[in-house]
Amino acid sequence: MAGLHETLGEREKNRERIRQDAPDLFAAFSGLIAANMKPGALDRRQKELIGVAGSVITRCEPCLAHHIRDAVAAEAGRQEIIEAASIGVNFGGAPSFVFVTRFSCNSWTMWNGEVIRGSHAVLLVESN
Repeated sequence: MAGLHETLGEREKNRERIRQDAPDLFAAFSGLIAANMKPGALDRRQKELIGVAGSVITRCEPCLAHHIRDAVAAEAGRQEIIEAASIGVNFGGAPSFVFVTRFSCNSWTMWNGEVIRGSHAVLLVESN
């Protein structure tokens, strides 16, 4: 399992490839995401934390890296992200537990003192 920045870089390359190869699919999916992430009853932080849980349930590494980055940008704390991932484990069972354990070993520990650039802000991630 790659680290956070490697995973995000690969995700961006893959998104660009699908945008070029299947522009209608890319546009439709991007529209769905935009509609679901716009302000509503839940704020951006809450939606990103839900995204963290969903990523763990489906064991989607690029999704998890994306939602962790954007949750941090939306001012979610490290413990909130860990709790959201834990909810994902509740629904995903043992395979999701192994997935989140592997991801945390490769990515979460590098947060201490590291600047993570999100789409909305640059935040210094808290250390616990």
